[in-house]
Amino acid sequence: MKAAISMEWIKDIAIVVTTGIFTIIGVIIGAKMSGKEEKEQKRREILIDTYSNFFSSYLLYIQKKNVDSYRSLATYCEKLQLIGSKNSGKILTKFLVELSKKDCNSDLVYSLVDQLRDEAKKEVRK
Repeated sequence: MKAAISMEWIKDIAIVVTTGIFTIIGVIIGAKMSGKEEKEQKRREILIDTYSNFFSSYLLYIQKKNVDSYRSLATYCEKLQLIGSKNSGKILTKFLVELSKKDCNSDLVYSLVDQLRDEAKKEVRK
């Protein structure tokens, strides 16, 4: 009878330990998934904010066309090149090169801004 009780007791302990282990594993996986989602949400918020600042700076630059507005615009371009996609980085490089030319092709600049706007939509919706 002691042997039967011991086996039953061992089975009960094994079930409790196994349940506890799976619970801990579930909590760890859930925390990691939540952390990943939170990190991605934060990145998306930074992208939205930076793209918004870029487009605002661009409109300000069009109005004023002075050194300060160009610096602000260039700063947001650099930031987006660091955190944005490779494609947006290529567009921004072309944008800055064209904008810095003495005889800037405004049609090309507008086209690049439109391309960047489309790229921004893709990036923030990922």
